[in-house]
Amino acid sequence: MAKLSIQKALQDGIDAGRSGRLTEADQLFTAILKVNPNHPDANHNLGVLGVSRGKTAAAVPFLKRALEANPSNFQYWLSYLDALIQLCLWEEAEALIGRARSGGLDRTSIDLLKSQLANVPAKEMTNLNISPSKQQMAHLVDLYKSGKYKEAREHANNYVIDFPKSATLHNLRGAIFVALNLLPEAIAAYQVSISLRPNFADAHNNLGVAREQAGDLTGAIVSYNRAISLDGKFAEPLSNLGAIYKEQGDSDKSLLFVQAALSINPNFPEANTNMGNLLVEAEDYLAAVEYYKRALRSRGPSRDILYNLGVAIAEVRFNTYDPTLETHILELLKSSTLVSPGSILRSITSLLSANPNINEALINGAVISSNSISRKIDQLQKVPLLGEILSLSPIIDQEFEMGLTKMRSVVLLNIERIDITGSLLEFQIVLAMQCFNNEYIFSTTQEEIMAAKRLENSVSQKILRREDPLISEVLCLASYNALNTYTWISAVRFDAKTECVQRQQVTEPLAEEKVKLDLPILSPVADKVSLKVRVQYEENPYPRWQRTRLHFKPTSISEMCTDFGLILANEEIKLCDNPQILIAGCGTGRHAVESSTKLKNSNILAVDLSLTSLAYAKRKTRELELDNVSYMQADILDLHKLNKTFDIIECSGVLHHMNDPFEGWKTLVSCLKRGGIIKIGLYSSLSRLHITKIRAEISRHKIEATEASIKKFRNRLLKSSEPHHTAVSRSPDFYSTSTLRDLLFHVQEHCFSLPQIKQYIENLGLKFCGFENQKLLKPFLQRHTNNGDPMDLDLWASYEYENPTTFERMYQFWCQKL
Repeated sequence: MAKLSIQKALQDGIDAGRSGRLTEADQLFTAILKVNPNHPDANHNLGVLGVSRGKTAAAVPFLKRALEANPSNFQYWLSYLDALIQLCLWEEAEALIGRARSGGLDRTSIDLLKSQLANVPAKEMTNLNISPSKQQMAHLVDLYKSGKYKEAREHANNYVIDFPKSATLHNLRGAIFVALNLLPEAIAAYQVSISLRPNFADAHNNLGVAREQAGDLTGAIVSYNRAISLDGKFAEPLSNLGAIYKEQGDSDKSLLFVQAALSINPNFPEANTNMGNLLVEAEDYLAAVEYYKRALRSRGPSRDILYNLGVAIAEVRFNTYDPTLETHILELLKSSTLVSPGSILRSITSLLSANPNINEALINGAVISSNSISRKIDQLQKVPLLGEILSLSPIIDQEFEMGLTKMRSVVLLNIERIDITGSLLEFQIVLAMQCFNNEYIFSTTQEEIMAAKRLENSVSQKILRREDPLISEVLCLASYNALNTYTWISAVRFDAKTECVQRQQVTEPLAEEKVKLDLPILSPVADKVSLKVRVQYEENPYPRWQRTRLHFKPTSISEMCTDFGLILANEEIKLCDNPQILIAGCGTGRHAVESSTKLKNSNILAVDLSLTSLAYAKRKTRELELDNVSYMQADILDLHKLNKTFDIIECSGVLHHMNDPFEGWKTLVSCLKRGGIIKIGLYSSLSRLHITKIRAEISRHKIEATEASIKKFRNRLLKSSEPHHTAVSRSPDFYSTSTLRDLLFHVQEHCFSLPQIKQYIENLGLKFCGFENQKLLKPFLQRHTNNGDPMDLDLWASYEYENPTTFERMYQFWCQKL
């Protein structure tokens, strides 16, 4: 029997069974099994048919074989269990549920299986009506799984009136309450379940989960240990204990429990995730990635797992092609708020570089010509991850940039002759978005400039004649200039595929212009240096971003201080449960957006000199539907006019661009509550020696900060072999116009040493609380094994002198107002 005829025979058998032609159905299913004895659907249907005809004992082997052939099908588990119950094979039924746990079924599915039993020990099982019916429980589980928690709660509360002694029902009610964040109610429901069935391991484990979420770690540990004592093959409480011990800082104990969970079920997603988390803590990021991959393979796309994967991937550079990881990174990026694309760009480009399609078509000296362009674009379209990252963030790799620049040129110079295929249009879309993201930093030849001008005139003339230009022509122009700079753009018709380019280059900039009109202004900017800085960021808002990571599990101030290892002089700030936060110098809002989800119940005021930057920030904040961030144009020097103080102030990368950084810092301290904490970010003189040298060159050669001059100077740096030139070309800020201008062409810049910062802190009446980057602490303490006080800035100064790149990006540290 061929494959297609097997499928037809299966369907005919199902139809016959539904129509009551049971003998015919039996014959069809039996015929399939003669060809394929392990066919899961045929075995299952034959088993169900046997049960319906009263031949349950004979049906059991078929149901068992179906389950063994496809254990991922929940219906097979349910049918097999029902048959065992009908035969009163209680021990076999309990053993089957034990297999379901180790087989990786989710908790709610296992609960539904257990609901088929009478919720009392097998030997005392006499009344199967102690629980709601199978249909009622299935409906309840369906509501829970589909996220209809309020409706599920209503049904569960109704059922419990008729079935007050159903341990499984109370257990499921607990899960519903947890989903609704009603933790006291959940704990009570689990405790009722346990009182009805003291040996109910699932309920003990679930009680532990609820206690853990409520902050009762001691109670959670008791519950998890009780679940393990009842069922030594129960992986979940072992994994949960491992997670708690990690949170308590006992990594060795955590590792033992997580390994025990994995020995029972190597595919258990939570245990694999917990192992990945332990490996991240141990800085073994590549191994962590492998465990997160296993977790995703078992669970499917999961926000928690993808979030952790993003943290690990940021620290890894890949040498081999891994299509599975490509898929997971694509899922991560499409999840929108789980990762900042820029944080994993180098990892992505290292992975893509090993992809044979990318390698041949774009990098490693790929020859790109009018004859090969279509074939190479077809190759690139086989790698959706490339298109996704190009649409989201400037690419920060010189080989990728060279290849894309050449492809852009070939498409432009052959736009009238090239075949307009679907692949070409898709490539043009992501290339146009990439060029807008990097603010057209790619080098352009004189031939391209002239060709682009001719194409622009051609499109303009078509529109004047009321003709529709080819969308490929419009996309070609969009890869050289933003579409909102063309007066005729409103006459162009975009379709569903190209609407993303219209939104990015036309609709969103127009929306930002409207937002500007409604932004509050504290007072007119008066300081001369502040005015110059404002002009720079009006011309080049910094940075342009599409997506960023949001914290979907906000923490308390106390937890934040623990995470950063901050040592406070006054602990009262940790009791603040509604922190008022000022972000001074918010730019385009990424910092404010990320901070808005970091601390529980926080309210943020974000200020900046640039209305263009603020308009971008407000638009993005609205897109993300965040309601605890407000924006205002203000100079730091004028913030005293707010007549308001804040619990927390963050000012990163701003003070060193002021005329007098100390005056700006002093103003911020005056706006900080006593006992409040402030985060400061300042440039390090030692780590920016190469940049200082280049800035001196720019000044000596009188290179202006125009877009054309910046791009021309950048090309010189790319061709140079001077160490300080090659060093700066490795910076991610080298790959877009606004970030490069901020890096090398800023109108005002100061750099600092740690002794200077120490003096500032003392003069301002602050206490140094620690650097934010905890990765710095381990090598520092290894260097100062006997007297390594992490609060001693003199020790840090000597450490930085020995390791000049320690604060390569910036000094990022926290202080407290005494």
